[in-house]
Amino acid sequence: MLVQPKLSIDIEKKEYYLLRDFHIKVLDEEINIPQYFSYNGISAPRASWSFLYGRFDTEVMLPALCHDFLYANHQCSKEKADLIFKELLIQNGVGEKTASIMFNAVKYFGGSAYKNNQED
Repeated sequence: MLVQPKLSIDIEKKEYYLLRDFHIKVLDEEINIPQYFSYNGISAPRASWSFLYGRFDTEVMLPALCHDFLYANHQCSKEKADLIFKELLIQNGVGEKTASIMFNAVKYFGGSAYKNNQED
């Protein structure tokens, strides 16, 4: 498992936020996420949690953080952000088959989240 970011939870908002800056390089992309960046964990339907992972399972927290940050700031293309998500899932202990399922979910259903943030 990769070194995990230091997080705190805002129970009212149901979001986590970074307690300190977080830096990681994956697939030749330097990702520098600033302290206090907040995100809501993995955006998977509750029905899938029993066979995938829940929103805040340790194996998916770091990949979801990086993916949400890349979608929010458009540092790279959606396609690359999705590939980075898959790679981080695998590096963080998620099996390749499950990582592929989760990758395909963001690949095919994450477009609106990426587009909604283009003005940010």
